[in-house]
Amino acid sequence: MMDLLQNLKLARYIKPKKARAFLARVFDAMKIETVIYDSAGKLYFAYPAKGTGQPDQEAESLARSISKTKEKEPIETSSGWWMSIIIRERFIGLIRTSGFMTDDPVIQHSQSLLITEFVSQAIDGEYKLKDMSSQLLENYEELNLLYDVSYKTSSITNLEEVKQSIVVDAVDIISAQNGLLVLEDETTGKFVIEYIYDEKMLNELGLSGDYITIESDKGVMSEVLLEGEAKIVNDTPSSLFFGGDGKSVKIDSILCAPLETTHRILGALILINKEQGDIFISGDQKLLSAMASQAAQSIENANLFRKLEYEKNIVERIIETTADGIIVASKNGDINRFNKEARKIFGMKKEDLPTKADIGSNSRLALMMRKVNDDIDKSVIFEMIVMKPGKLFISIHTNPLFDSDQQTIGLVASIRNLTEMKQTEREKREIVSLLAQKLPALSEEIVSLAIHEPRKKLKDPSQDSLKGSIIQADQLGEVAVDLDRRITRLRRFLQIIAGPLRIERVETTIENMIKETMERYPNSLTNSQVKIKIHYKNKIDLLKVDKEHFIELLDILIENVFEHAVKDQDQVTLRIEFERIGEFLYGMFADNGKGLTNYLISLLFEPTNQLVEHEELRLDEIGLGLSYAKHVIEGHGGDIVVGHNDEVAHGCLVKFKVHVGTPVPF
Repeated sequence: MMDLLQNLKLARYIKPKKARAFLARVFDAMKIETVIYDSAGKLYFAYPAKGTGQPDQEAESLARSISKTKEKEPIETSSGWWMSIIIRERFIGLIRTSGFMTDDPVIQHSQSLLITEFVSQAIDGEYKLKDMSSQLLENYEELNLLYDVSYKTSSITNLEEVKQSIVVDAVDIISAQNGLLVLEDETTGKFVIEYIYDEKMLNELGLSGDYITIESDKGVMSEVLLEGEAKIVNDTPSSLFFGGDGKSVKIDSILCAPLETTHRILGALILINKEQGDIFISGDQKLLSAMASQAAQSIENANLFRKLEYEKNIVERIIETTADGIIVASKNGDINRFNKEARKIFGMKKEDLPTKADIGSNSRLALMMRKVNDDIDKSVIFEMIVMKPGKLFISIHTNPLFDSDQQTIGLVASIRNLTEMKQTEREKREIVSLLAQKLPALSEEIVSLAIHEPRKKLKDPSQDSLKGSIIQADQLGEVAVDLDRRITRLRRFLQIIAGPLRIERVETTIENMIKETMERYPNSLTNSQVKIKIHYKNKIDLLKVDKEHFIELLDILIENVFEHAVKDQDQVTLRIEFERIGEFLYGMFADNGKGLTNYLISLLFEPTNQLVEHEELRLDEIGLGLSYAKHVIEGHGGDIVVGHNDEVAHGCLVKFKVHVGTPVPF
């Protein structure tokens, strides 16, 4: 509509031959000479016909005057009657009538008005038709835009990319200077800036923090969130819009639309200041409301996809970490899941899923698959004894998988290696006995040093007795440390073999946990043999972790450097880095110490193998620290990698990631 008004000219409406011929017939019937001039006073149409575009000083003078005054009443001059053509309060031309068949000025005035009204009505009708066409075209273009935006955002499954796409598209399509997306944090109930087009404007708006304070009785934005209606606010302080009592700046124009689904309002999509200094109009509001509605659904879909991915990862972790072999197969016999334990049971070394050719060439697997496929529609438990290659006694439990119509589409098989289980159980009992064998003797020694010996010395308050007490106290401390180390190692082993760690998440910060851990190493940042440098690669907000277990994880990774990396080294530097990406915390511990051999690295995460191989490794040097660290990290939905620090000649590099966001409910 704005473009039509800006281009509201005579040429758009009476230039066509049909329109000019129609006007000529009307003027001929009235027997009145009629001349139409454009808004600059140039001849545009005349009856009887004259050359167009010719200058007319009188017309030019009157056009300049009327364009300012918007005069609508007829003006009589020696050349005839002059009337203005004003459409939608816009002056677009003049009409001069003369050569009347009567000298009566009243009749001349009346006929002039009639001609002007007729021309104006004709132009206005044509304008309405073009306006309707323009609106239809605008609506069609908006529908195309919305379709394109909807298709684009619906094809993105990553939540962070969805947030970015929503804001960038809104800013570009509606020609705003800036935009931001605000969503409710389901845990705190606060409204959080999830994405901003230009971060430089944060401080300018007085929104330097990550959270926007929205008060139910303060701020225009709170009205949008409560009422669910889009609003345009012009010439307003930022504090009046966003609420709060902080820094405030004047904003020329704000357009805000709620992100509303059928069940709730997720937040708001906000555009700040139109390009070229314009203000937002109702058309922008309608378009942003439609985009916000689509955006809300895209965010919900991305959240759902994230939950599904989380659940899928949980299932994958369970499949990969369970002690049983797990096979998921389709009805036609294709294998879709084949975990590590299944590979071990059936002697499959390659990481790819077994093909039908692989199944056919593996006698154990082929025999089992023939049996389970025969009974695919029901739950089956059976046992197999395979004599070659090597005697193997396995137990198989299968269950059918159904689609939404309860039709069988495949099966899941759980395979238990009974032969290995008996061997493993025997090894675990032997290891627990080995780890616990010195504990009673150490306890007796502590009791003796702490209770019995002091009682003997009470009767002999000599200097020698005092020295003996000091020596005894040192001995007690050494025995207590040894006992604590052995109990810790036994506890770690028992927790590892007991299965997945029970995690109780609380809100905390990485800085606080590092501080608590570093209190055990008070000189490490100054003059210790190990210098620790800590770097945070980005701002890390509150984490949701099991604080007690996480501090033990940090302690293990630092303690390893103090106990192992410093051997034969004058000084070792430990570089620690943390970075938050989405719902995961990434950590890196890199030192320039003596490093680890490939053989030791291969045993780090195999506690049973470490202790079975203790004659070579020496039992007293095995603390099971990194095995337990892996146990803690996997309990937090993460993983850990240990290798060589390639930045230096020697050294060890530990990298891990853990899930630190709000746990996604099942």
